[in-house]
Parts: sequence; C-alpha cells; structure tokens
Amino acid sequence: MRQDFRDAFRGLRRAPTFTLVAVITLALAIGSTTAVFSVVDAVLVRGLPYAAPDRLQAVYERGDKGGLRVPSYPTFRDWQAQSASARDVIE
Repeated sequence: MRQDFRDAFRGLRRAPTFTLVAVITLALAIGSTTAVFSVVDAVLVRGLPYAAPDRLQAVYERGDKGGLRVPSYPTFRDWQAQSASARDVIE
C-alpha cells in the first residue's frame, strides 16, 4: 500500500495541471455538498425556528397603482400600535 501511495504521488507531481484541476474539482464538490446539506438540514430536518411555522402569514399593502407591496417598517409599527388584535397576531 505504501508503494501505491508513492507511485500515485509521483504521478501527481509529474502532471501538476491535472493535480490542480483534480484538487479544485474536489474542493468545489465538497463545498457545494456541504452547502446543500446545511440548507436541507436547517429547513427540512430541524424546521423553521418559529413556535408555529404552519401559521406564518405574508402581509402586503396595496400600492398607489393597485399592486401589492411589502409594507415599510413604520407602517408595520403603526398597524401593530393601532390594533389590539394585530398586536396579538403580528409578532
């Protein structure tokens, strides 16, 4: 086995371009696999970090031209202050 490693190392030293391409390919593959696993683990395995993620809602306001848009933070704070029921629902 030691002889096999020595032969492999000698072969890699003789072809530095191939060695560089192989190392970069392995680094990219390991990095992308780690990133995908991290996302899958955080979202699918552990779930979202909310008390009741199935009750999450998206809140929009109607813009000047009739389209929907995400409200600004001051608008959000106004809604929260004006409505007691919204205070309980909007966290």
